[in-house]
Amino acid sequence: MNPRLTGALMIAFLLAVLLLAGCGPAASTPPPALNPTNGTTAPAAVAATAAPGQPAARPGVTPAAQAPADPAVAARVNGEAILMADYQREIAQARNFLLSEQRVNPNTPEGQQALQTTYNQVLEALIAEALIRQYAQKAGLTVSPDELTKSIDQLTKEMGGAAEFDKALSARGLTREQFLAEQRDQLLGNKVRDAVTKDVPQTVEQINARHILVQTVDEAVKAAKRVDGGEDFAKVAREVSKDPTTAKSGGDLGWFPRGLMVPEFEQAAFSLAPKQISSPVQTQFGWHVIQVLEKDPARKLSDDKWQELRQVRFQTWLEEQRDAAKIERNVN
Repeated sequence: MNPRLTGALMIAFLLAVLLLAGCGPAASTPPPALNPTNGTTAPAAVAATAAPGQPAARPGVTPAAQAPADPAVAARVNGEAILMADYQREIAQARNFLLSEQRVNPNTPEGQQALQTTYNQVLEALIAEALIRQYAQKAGLTVSPDELTKSIDQLTKEMGGAAEFDKALSARGLTREQFLAEQRDQLLGNKVRDAVTKDVPQTVEQINARHILVQTVDEAVKAAKRVDGGEDFAKVAREVSKDPTTAKSGGDLGWFPRGLMVPEFEQAAFSLAPKQISSPVQTQFGWHVIQVLEKDPARKLSDDKWQELRQVRFQTWLEEQRDAAKIERNVN
C-alpha cells in the first residue's frame, strides 16, 4: 500500500458522504447524481468499535454519563441532540446497503463486528455534521434557498428529469424533505471546508520519489543491497514490492509535499538527498526502501495534491473540533 495518511483522521464528515449519502435501502448501488457532493474522496472504513477517545462502558452505565440516557437521543454535541430516530434511520440504510451488496455476512462474528463498526461510524458522522453546523452558525455561513434550489435542479437534470430523480429518492428510501436536508448539510460542509482550508498554499516544498514495500526488514535489506549492487531500482520494485498501486510502475510515487504520507515515511523521504537510497523504514504498511529522485523547495502542487492537502487540513480541523467539544454518546 502507498504510505498515505490513514486512520482516525478519515472518519466523520467524509464518512457521512460514504455512508449517509449513498446507502439506499433498495438500491444495489447508490445513484451517483443523488450523492450529495463535497468535492472530496470518501475514505476506507476505519476499524474501531468505540468512539475515538471514549472509555469502554461499564455494565449499567452509559458511555457519556453515569445517569440513564434519554432513549430518544442518540448523542448530544455541545448540547445539540442527535435524535435516536435519525440515527436508527441512517444505520438501517447503511445495514441494508452492506447486506444488499453482500459486503458482510451478518451470521458470522466477523460480519457482526463489521456491522457494529459501521454503526459507530454512522454515529461519528452525525456528530461531525453537528460540529460543522455549529461552526457554520458561529462563522455566519449559511446556504441560501437559491443555492439549494440550483443544486437540486442540477441533480435533477443529471438524473434525467424529475421522474428519475423521484425514483432514485424512492430507491434510497428518502423523502424529498430528508434529501433536501442532506444536500443542505453537504453544501454547508463545502463552505466550512473552504473556510478552514483557505490558507492551504499551492506552492510548497516537494520531492519526487519511489519506494519498494516488503513485509520484513530482511526483505528490505536484500532489496536495498540489490540496488546498491547496481541493479535498477524500478526493476527490483517490479519484482519484489508488495505495493499494488506502484509496483508495476517501478515504485513510482511521483511528486508529493509534506503532509500526505504517514510520518515515518515522510520524515525519512524528506531527509534524503536526490538519488540517495534510504535504510529500511518501517511504517504501518511494512518496510520501505525509498529513493528520492528530485527535490524542489517551491513547486506548484497539482490540483489533485492540493485537494488532498485541503482534505487532510479539514480532517485535522474536524478532529480538533471533536476534541474540544462536549460530546455525550448514548449508544454503544
